[in-house]
Amino acid sequence: MERRGPVMRASGPLRRASVAVAAAGLAAACREAPAPYPSVELFVDTDLPVPTLASHLRVDVYDTALVWRSSRDFVLRDPRDYPASMVVYLPSPDRAEDVVVRLRLRPDAAERDYRGERYTASLPASARPEMRPRVPAGSDEPRLLDAAGEDRTPPTEPLPALTVDRLVRVHLDPGATLHRRVTLEARCIGRMSDLASGRTCIAGVDADADAGDRQEDGSPSVVGGWLGEALRGAGEVTREDAVSLPGGAFVLGSAATLSPAWASTGDTLLESYPPRVALVRPFAIDRTEVSARRFRDALARGFRPKSGPVDNDGPLATSSASPTASCTYRSSSDPTDPARDDLPVTCVTFATARAFCLFEGGDLPSEAQWEYAAAVAGRERKSLFPWGDTAPECATAVFGRFDSGNGDSSCHALGFAFGLRDATTVTGDRTPSGVLGLGGGAAEWVRGAPLPYDAACFTASGLVDAVCEAPSSEQVVRGGSFLSPREALVTTLRWKVPEGGSSSLIGFRCVHAQ
Repeated sequence: MERRGPVMRASGPLRRASVAVAAAGLAAACREAPAPYPSVELFVDTDLPVPTLASHLRVDVYDTALVWRSSRDFVLRDPRDYPASMVVYLPSPDRAEDVVVRLRLRPDAAERDYRGERYTASLPASARPEMRPRVPAGSDEPRLLDAAGEDRTPPTEPLPALTVDRLVRVHLDPGATLHRRVTLEARCIGRMSDLASGRTCIAGVDADADAGDRQEDGSPSVVGGWLGEALRGAGEVTREDAVSLPGGAFVLGSAATLSPAWASTGDTLLESYPPRVALVRPFAIDRTEVSARRFRDALARGFRPKSGPVDNDGPLATSSASPTASCTYRSSSDPTDPARDDLPVTCVTFATARAFCLFEGGDLPSEAQWEYAAAVAGRERKSLFPWGDTAPECATAVFGRFDSGNGDSSCHALGFAFGLRDATTVTGDRTPSGVLGLGGGAAEWVRGAPLPYDAACFTASGLVDAVCEAPSSEQVVRGGSFLSPREALVTTLRWKVPEGGSSSLIGFRCVHAQ
């Protein structure tokens, strides 16, 4: 096969179980390089958990003029696939040349349309909390052309926010084969390589591209090492009436942009894109939202918030005619409706909710903790709803129980009662770990400023137990409510609410960490 520049083939990962995965992607395009040809064999490893945050490897080869010569994608979903090996060679036994190999490792579904090289610099440490990276428009260049001039440019590229991006520059000598190990590290995730300048993230810092980390020595893979290091020494957190969660790494947010037609309050809906990697350490989360009874008991034990919930001494509303009549708190138990004490306490401000959790020895959950509990813990992969991927039903989750044009009434129209219900009586809104009511019922206050996940506030907080707590007049709430349509119960949706406001649609629960 005639080629104009460097050629790439795969020799297969070191473990025989995954040889076919890598070899099949290249065998149809190129024959193996004869032994005398100048070549480099790269052994690509990672410390990310596989396949949670690493399952697809894009390999692109350029010459020193940055002419794009080759591109291949590999699916490497088994930890035994690492380190994966591949050979880049020159189809001429007596020619020497420098080549640039770009390695990009990403999880499932983390792609975007290719619109040319759009290098986006990382935000500086001095950036204001609300600042976001400036993504250039792109010029549709470079393009990958084959020997006949046909355009073979891949239509998509790895999504930078979820990708470890590394440049390797090697010199190919006639009759010689280099064997180099390259480890794609978690501390470089989300940091794009600058193809034009040759700058790339190595060991967590920006540096000039080199020939790889070291000479290949056959050492075992470090897959999952970052997760193990972050969780080392972390023990189980136990708490009465709370669910202990082991912690772990996952993708916070959604890899798809969202503009739902049903969002009548579109100005309060926050985008969950671009997603980012998050790792939460073990914590315990309340099995149910804080109830009116529990709040009243805390007051009896000495809790003194600056402002309490709206006190609704009348009967609970059966319609939306009076918004405050839907507030669940009553300063004394209601003898005519004792079950009301077990409903989530609503009409409480963010400040009061957080003060309550601090009084109880915990805190409000961060966005990452809430989403981990709702979508990740106890599952092999992230789920669409707290209970799984099946759509909500009126009998198994509390949503669509409103009665006017200001909310969804799809379940109320079928005979389901207006308003909240005790989460322990709703059979379907339960995570595999046993947390109740994260989908519907009452939305929940969480810690986090209403900023995009690529804002400097999130970047500065790092990957482990990240939380964006920049000064803001608004706070984030998560989860659906009895007013919501079924589409709003997905685990990645975020809403913003004035920090000093309160609503019969919003409650809260607490978390406890080490």
